[in-house]
This record gives sequence, C-alpha cells and structure tokens, in this order.
Amino acid sequence: MFINLTIQLMETTQDIRIDDDQIIEDGIKVLQQTGKLSAGKIPEYFYSSMSETLVSKYQTFKEANIPEGDLLRGV
Repeated sequence: MFINLTIQLMETTQDIRIDDDQIIEDGIKVLQQTGKLSAGKIPEYFYSSMSETLVSKYQTFKEANIPEGDLLRGV
C-alpha cells in the first residue's frame, strides 16, 4: 500500500508518496539521488510527528507504523 507523507532532512522538506513496505533509508537514498532532498549522511533515527516516536532508518514505513500524512524529521 502507498502512503503520503513529508520527509524533512536538514533544511529540505519533501512531500512523497511511497510504498509502506519500503525501508526508510532506501526511500531517503532515492530522494537524495534525484535531488529532492539534501545529499549527506542519513540520520539513524527519524521523529514521527503524528505518533511522537523515534523510528529507525532500518525499519520499513509499515514496521514503524508511519501513518498517512505524517512528518518524519531526521534527528
């Protein structure tokens, strides 16, 4: 299933639609390679604004229970 969410990494923010079975780190890498997010080191954890939890970049969006419309901020 696809979900819509916002990723914030450093000073760049990008709205995306992504398969929830995708590993978070892999999704970020694709966004960096296409120039949609700042290139650089991907943080180990992201803060989910809706669930108010930290999620690992090694989890899939589904495993991390990322809801539709969430904002993930690199920490």
